[in-house]
Amino acid sequence: MYILLFYLLFLSFFIPICLGKWISYKSSGIVTTMLVFFSFLISVFIFFEVGISNSYCEVNFSSWINVSFLDARFDFIYDSISVSMLIIITFVSFFVHLYSIEYMKDDPHQNRFFSYISLFTFFMVLLVTSGNLLQLFIGWEGVGIVSYLLINFWYGRIEANKSSILAILLNKIGDLSFLLSMGTLFVFYGTCNFSEMFSIFYWDSVFSFFESSGLIGEDLLKVGLYLMVVASMAKSAQLGFHMWLPEAMEGPTPVSSLIHAATMVTAGVFLLIRCSFLIEGMSSVSGWILFIGSVTAFFGGSVGMFQHDIKKIVAYSTCSQLGYMFLSCGICGFDLSEYHLINHAFFKALLFLSSGMIIHSFVHEQDFRKMGGLYYMFPLSLVSMVVGSLSLMGFPFFSGFFSKDLILDWIFSNFSNCFKQGVFINWYYISFFLSYVSVLFTCIYSLKLIIYVFFHFFEGYKFYLLCIDRGSFIMMFPILLLSFLSIGGGFLLKEILCGWGTEFWTGGLRSTYTPLVVDSNSNINIGDYYFSFLSKDYAATGILHNMSSEFFFISKNLPLFWVCYIIACFIFIFTGGTFKYDFQLNVFFNFWANQIFLFFNGKWLFFDKIFIKLILNAFFNFTKLFYFFLDKGLVESIGPFGATNLIQKINKFYAVISKGVIYHYLGFVLVGFAIIIHEGVKFIQL
Repeated sequence: MYILLFYLLFLSFFIPICLGKWISYKSSGIVTTMLVFFSFLISVFIFFEVGISNSYCEVNFSSWINVSFLDARFDFIYDSISVSMLIIITFVSFFVHLYSIEYMKDDPHQNRFFSYISLFTFFMVLLVTSGNLLQLFIGWEGVGIVSYLLINFWYGRIEANKSSILAILLNKIGDLSFLLSMGTLFVFYGTCNFSEMFSIFYWDSVFSFFESSGLIGEDLLKVGLYLMVVASMAKSAQLGFHMWLPEAMEGPTPVSSLIHAATMVTAGVFLLIRCSFLIEGMSSVSGWILFIGSVTAFFGGSVGMFQHDIKKIVAYSTCSQLGYMFLSCGICGFDLSEYHLINHAFFKALLFLSSGMIIHSFVHEQDFRKMGGLYYMFPLSLVSMVVGSLSLMGFPFFSGFFSKDLILDWIFSNFSNCFKQGVFINWYYISFFLSYVSVLFTCIYSLKLIIYVFFHFFEGYKFYLLCIDRGSFIMMFPILLLSFLSIGGGFLLKEILCGWGTEFWTGGLRSTYTPLVVDSNSNINIGDYYFSFLSKDYAATGILHNMSSEFFFISKNLPLFWVCYIIACFIFIFTGGTFKYDFQLNVFFNFWANQIFLFFNGKWLFFDKIFIKLILNAFFNFTKLFYFFLDKGLVESIGPFGATNLIQKINKFYAVISKGVIYHYLGFVLVGFAIIIHEGVKFIQL
């Protein structure tokens, strides 16, 4: 049953790509959708058996690399972490397949499309169930390669070609970091297997190992973890590696939904959660993750406010929400990070599919300035976009509220306790400020999107109104179900994943994992409750001790007040009560507002172009040097090409001196005679 999941997904990839010429386009989509649906049912069964019943399962196969120092096996781990990811991946993939039957009905390459997204799902499932780093790297690489194929699906478009190349180049930096991290951790532990690494990494033994071996062991582990964080940053599009994420919008909208909601961008967060037992012991690594996550959340929100493309606004919202997941991992709230990842999959898939319905109806027009007044044409899209946006903002009591509220709770609690005890840690203050300001940005661009698309004056071409297609039931069904999950999914999962005394996380690889629980009405000392899995460096600063209940009460109500206040102010300022467009023009077109707009619309003063010129081009030139001097130079000179070149040169030399000319033969005779005389004289002297 556990391995049947892989066979079904591989079969859904094989049928369209190999047998597509004998079946119709529609049949190909239906067959792959049914196979993915059966894989989803199996995932539900595994979720209840492993996650709910707390029955950890590990499937082992024979070794595929077995040398003296390395034994790599095909191991599949089904624990609480993997099954919670598994059910979300197959669930979103099923709805994307179903939605694509109608969305891609006029595309002549449907077989290739369904084959690619099935293979994408297959590699992501392989990634989350891998029992060792080597096997996880296969899924990691597979997801990156198939994402290149999906982004470049419409390969006739130059922008699609550029975007896919940018995506794979940026991810290659992360892949290189992953390889170096894996090698470093292998040197430190002598294994790549997660179970063996976890069994070695007990707090007392590992710190006593550091004390006995000096700083070399700790520094080696630190280097490996930093490299792992870089790999996660590249795959999850954190600041510095974020450029590929909005450019991935060049692919079809169902692809964007699958990449952003449940697959590729969540792989980096999953890697941090899977290796959480390593990160918890290194406060410097945790602080770096915390800082990167908060800055990314701020960046994604600030840039998203000034975009005009529907899909790019949703893409930058993904960048911002991934920052919250990283931020949560940086404060050791790994269960909150996965909880927010699951809720994010619901409302992000909803937003993309709802946007795709509008784009599909508007002849693939994505600029919302050419839309407006669509509330009476697309009532279902209006409801779904409002639901998805409110959940994205963290509006009470939608799905996003429960997970984002807990993350904001935890960062605020740490900040307030630092301030109370006079402990000053710079990244806590910066992260606190950026994370809460990002909530403001999220509210602004979400409401801006809804107002411009549905309630503003129509300013597009009349031709669009004549071509409007409201979609069929096949497109509406996934949107309706995702709308319900975006409303109540977070509430239903809260007690299972983050409830008080939940045992969900005990049925897994990390049997000692203590879930994060925040309860404003409880007098329990939360700091002492968490001390068992936080690093000793944090404990030395006293950050998590003596947390009083009033701080939790304030932090529990602050996000609610913040969101409601922002929504009310924004609606009042933006609309003026009567949608007065002149007021907006007067504010927008003054000098300073224009400069601010250019700065953020240019992605922080053309941050992307600067990064590409300074870092990507340098990396590209560095690889060129390796190509010419190492690959084309040293390797080929001592390899088969070098041997053949040497033989050819010898043959050419003999061909030159063997042309039948008399003085050539005379020269050979003289040289031979000289050698005989020289050797004869040496023999006589002996």
